[in-house]
Amino acid sequence: MAGGVLASFGMNLASAEGKAGGGGSEDLKTSKTAWTTAASSVGKLEQNISTAKTKLAGGQKGVGAGDTSGAGGVKSAVAQRDVYDSWKTYLTDVAGRCTGLQSQLQYAANNFAEYETDVATGFNMLQVGKDDTPALGGKGKG
Repeated sequence: MAGGVLASFGMNLASAEGKAGGGGSEDLKTSKTAWTTAASSVGKLEQNISTAKTKLAGGQKGVGAGDTSGAGGVKSAVAQRDVYDSWKTYLTDVAGRCTGLQSQLQYAANNFAEYETDVATGFNMLQVGKDDTPALGGKGKG
């Protein structure tokens, strides 16, 4: 179940065209669609985690997961409850991280065009004063 989602997630992120490798170059391609796809994939992962939590809770019925005495004091039931609580906490935390990441990716997708314009404007502003600053030294001396 989760393997398919993770594989799909990886495929979606890796599907952008461009040469592999780090560093900046004009070969790096991105788009609103790529950000939206990444956000959607993380959202699907969070849904699968929520489904897993529900199934995990269902599997605890009858083993005393809600019984603080550990199903009449049976040590294996107490250990089972501890493992369940640990996984429930872990899955809740991971789902929360997915929700936060999905939100940020979707925000980037929704504001992609604005970012592109802002970045281009910022770099263009660097060019404005470049020729206005005279070089020092070497002129008229010697």
